[in-house]
Amino acid sequence: MSLRLIIPSICAVLVGAATPAIAATPAPPAEAVDTCIRYGEREHPDRDWTCVGGTFTLLTARADGSLGPAEVRSTLGPRETSGNEYGVRREAGRLAERIDDYHANSTETIVAFLDRKKYTVSFNFKIGLHDHSGNVAMRWSSAYPVSLTYSLRIRRDVTLAFDETVYAYEEHLYGSSVPAKSYTRTEGQNGIGHKRLPADGKRYFWDAWNLHLRIDGTAVSTAGSVQSDRATCYKTTSCKFKKGDT
Repeated sequence: MSLRLIIPSICAVLVGAATPAIAATPAPPAEAVDTCIRYGEREHPDRDWTCVGGTFTLLTARADGSLGPAEVRSTLGPRETSGNEYGVRREAGRLAERIDDYHANSTETIVAFLDRKKYTVSFNFKIGLHDHSGNVAMRWSSAYPVSLTYSLRIRRDVTLAFDETVYAYEEHLYGSSVPAKSYTRTEGQNGIGHKRLPADGKRYFWDAWNLHLRIDGTAVSTAGSVQSDRATCYKTTSCKFKKGDT
């Protein structure tokens, strides 16, 4: 895989060939992230940690001076969840907005608590479906300059089991390798992800994972991932965003 780091603007959005005008992205839902933050503030007020949706990562210092996962857990309880690479279950704390059968918009919040300061990054997916391909627009933004890099993949949504990766984008890292307040990147429907959505009647989503932050010179690796809305991919017709199916 080639490594290509993209310098600012920080945006990840999925938009179709004939994408209609979309209103400004509303703020993500508070429940999942706030539950995770309350857990961190209550249980680890003097430690460094992150929250991605409902996934809490307690950080520890590494030999190279960076911070990485020491403990990973879900903070959302026994409701229906989707898995991640660390073996915990989580419900994505994202705002999913279906525009129509072929367009959807979702936003999720990444929170880092370092040296008793809270940093927030809002990550947005806008997806436009075309047959079994997707135009994927990604955007992240932050009030404070940060670096955020990530990998991108397509996953099958599996109920009550770990989700399955069906395609990993060839580019190893997306995002900004230098501090910035925003970043935008689009993977077109005819690009490297062309026709990578299976035709089997199951649900699929785009997943920004392998998250790495750099804030005030401190490098942070966190568990969890940012997920797009779910698309159902039929055998004989185009993938679609079904009403009420996020």
